[in-house]
Amino acid sequence: MGQKIICNLCQHKNFQEIFRQKESRILKCRNCGLIFRHPQPSRAEIQKLYDQKKYLENPYFAGLKKGYTSKNPAVIIYQKELGKLNKIKKPGRILDLGCAYGVFLDLARKYGWKTYGVEVARQSAVYARKNFDLKIFCGTLEEAKFKNNFFRAMTMWDVIEHLPNPFQTLKEINRILEKNGILLILTIDMESLIGRLAGLTSKTKDFLYDFQHTYFFSKRTLQKMLKRAGFRKIETFDTFGAQIKRWHSREIPFIFSFGTDLLDILAKSTGMDYRQVVIARK
Repeated sequence: MGQKIICNLCQHKNFQEIFRQKESRILKCRNCGLIFRHPQPSRAEIQKLYDQKKYLENPYFAGLKKGYTSKNPAVIIYQKELGKLNKIKKPGRILDLGCAYGVFLDLARKYGWKTYGVEVARQSAVYARKNFDLKIFCGTLEEAKFKNNFFRAMTMWDVIEHLPNPFQTLKEINRILEKNGILLILTIDMESLIGRLAGLTSKTKDFLYDFQHTYFFSKRTLQKMLKRAGFRKIETFDTFGAQIKRWHSREIPFIFSFGTDLLDILAKSTGMDYRQVVIARK
C-alpha cells in the first residue's frame, strides 16, 4: 500500500480500503476495526480549513456566538450533559478541547465550573477570549503543556474525529486529569443505524465520511482506545440523533435530510442513535 501505515489503536499494518474520496482513502484496520482517513491533512491544511470564513460562518457556528439561545441544538445538548455531569462530579477545573467560540465554557461557568479552553482556530480562540472572557490556549492540547492532574473534567464535543492522532491526545488527557477525573466525548457511532445504512452506497458514503474527519469511531473502537490510553469505567452517557439540519458545511440534498430525520426516529426506538456521548474515568 505504498508508505507504511500503522493503526492508531492496535498498531497493526493490515488494512482494507472501504472508500476512495478524492485524494484520500478511507481505510479499516483488519485487526481492530478502526476506520480512518489516509493520508491525513497537514497541520497547515487543518489550520487553513478551520480559519476560513466559509467554515466559521456556516449556520451551525453562527448560532454558537454571543447572544446564543437555549433553543440551539448544541446548547440543548450542552445543558443536558452539564446537568448530568454535575450529578456525578462536583465542579472544579474543566477543559474543553476544541472549544470553538466558547459557548460550552460560558455555560459550564454558570454550572459552577472553573473553565479553560483549547482551540486550534485562531479566529475562534480570539472571539472566545474577547466575548466571553475565557482562558483559551490557541494551538493543540500537547502544545498547551498543562500540569499533571490539573483538571477535574475534560470535554470533546464533535472533536475526536478531527484529531490527527487521537490515541496520543487521549494519553495527554489522561495525564492532565486528576485521579477519578472524567472525560466526556461526543462523536458519531459508525455502527449506528445511519452509519450502517449510509455505508451501503458510494453516494451516501461520501456524506458519511465527512471530508473534515480523520477518524470514524464505533462504540467498540472508542472504548478500546480509551482503555489503551489508561481510562477505566467507560460507559455510554447519552445518545442523540444525527439532527443533520444542524450542520451546513456542505449542501445536503433534501432526500438525505428527510431520510435521516426518519432514521433518527427509528434509531431512537432501536437504541442505534447516530451520535454517542461516552464518559471515561481516569
